[in-house]
Amino acid sequence: MILKTLLIDIIKVFAQSLLHVGVPLPVVDNVTLANDAYIVTKTGFVRISSDFIYEHSIP
Repeated sequence: MILKTLLIDIIKVFAQSLLHVGVPLPVVDNVTLANDAYIVTKTGFVRISSDFIYEHSIP
């Protein structure tokens, strides 16, 4: 019972922190899909299956 109460409090604090601060999402510019990419279009969404290689260059 004590563990359940502690976990509930921890989850509440964690959720409030996420909602207050937010979660940063990466922004990707200049994306090119390879020839082996698999693209599926359905009503309301697009699914792209492809390998993603991230190369970071330090200016």
